[in-house]
Amino acid sequence: MTGLIMAGVLVALIVGAGCAIILSTTSRQSRSWQPLELMTAVVLGGAGAAAIIAMLLGYLGIFNLWAQALSLLLIIIAGSYFARHKLIHLRLASPRWIEALAVIAAAATLTFGIAFHFDEIEGQRDPGVYVGSGIELARTGDFGWNDPLVVDFGFDAVSHLFIDWKDVHKGKPRWERLPGFYFSDPASGRILPQFLKGYEAWLAMAFACGGARATQCVNAAFAALALMAFFCALRRIVSGPAAIFGMILLSLNAAQLWYARFTSNEMMVQAFVWGFVFMYSRSLSDDRETRCSSADALFGLFLLTVAALTKFAAWGFIPLAAFVAGLHKSQGRLRVNFVVLWLSMAAAAAATYFHARFFAYYYFFGSWSFTAGRLGHIFHDPFHLYWRNHGMCFPWIDAVSGMECVS
Repeated sequence: MTGLIMAGVLVALIVGAGCAIILSTTSRQSRSWQPLELMTAVVLGGAGAAAIIAMLLGYLGIFNLWAQALSLLLIIIAGSYFARHKLIHLRLASPRWIEALAVIAAAATLTFGIAFHFDEIEGQRDPGVYVGSGIELARTGDFGWNDPLVVDFGFDAVSHLFIDWKDVHKGKPRWERLPGFYFSDPASGRILPQFLKGYEAWLAMAFACGGARATQCVNAAFAALALMAFFCALRRIVSGPAAIFGMILLSLNAAQLWYARFTSNEMMVQAFVWGFVFMYSRSLSDDRETRCSSADALFGLFLLTVAALTKFAAWGFIPLAAFVAGLHKSQGRLRVNFVVLWLSMAAAAAATYFHARFFAYYYFFGSWSFTAGRLGHIFHDPFHLYWRNHGMCFPWIDAVSGMECVS
């Protein structure tokens, strides 16, 4: 019962934080919202803020639901202060019947994902690493831990119990404790999970509220949210009928249904990427006379950054977004200050790179070096050796190559 109450409080705070973010970015230039669009943007904003807060608390080693709730409450208070005079600029359009169909499709996916979620966690594969990392964060407040065997007996005495990768990844990583968990400091026995931590932060919140079974339902929620973001984006780009037709097709796709019940970060990334497409398309003016809010584009970039903090495969969307934004800026369709636009793009790229560099270094290094090694076998050894010796001089090329071996 306590877990259910805390889950309800957490959901309310996430929605409240999303409302505060949306209201604080509303202005006279903002377009009117369709009800489902506003609901989707609010949930995406709150979910993104919750993920980043949980990651920060985990890196500091102080994560717990109370700290998470307090941080979200502070966002609500700060957002409410900045939004106190902006409520009058929030305009809602009349709801349409097509939105009801979209909600039904999303609710059906949510129900399916929860009712038929996986009853087991594949401990030797990616789902086990994701869930194990989330549970560790929920139980200890930290993503990593010190191995008790190393602490009690010293690394040399027990090193035969661990996997030694030797020079496969140039020693980065070398020692593996469990699949996906590597020694960052063998002398102290410090162990860290390999992946980026955005999805694991949500699994930690789910475990803290409802135990291991609750972690198996996170993807159902993100699958439903992804469908709503997809619908909103497609309606802005094409039309309402095309959006609902495409949404229904996507909801019936076998891969979509699989990942709605499978513990992996694809659904979370899909939700935030489509959220970016939706908010960015909303920020574009139809002609040079139409005034649109630049905050919509920047909010969309925030959602894309959350996706990039969760999965390497989302990194490629940042340079693509920069290219498209530059094109629309030159056409006069994107009303964002030039300096603000490119500083924001640079900040998003820097945040994703340095986050991976400092908090998922082995995964970052191992991903691109493994990919480069595979390419080296195709293009002969000189390419492979050059990349191995000089690859870190080109971090952005490394990032793109790392995208190839995640998914």
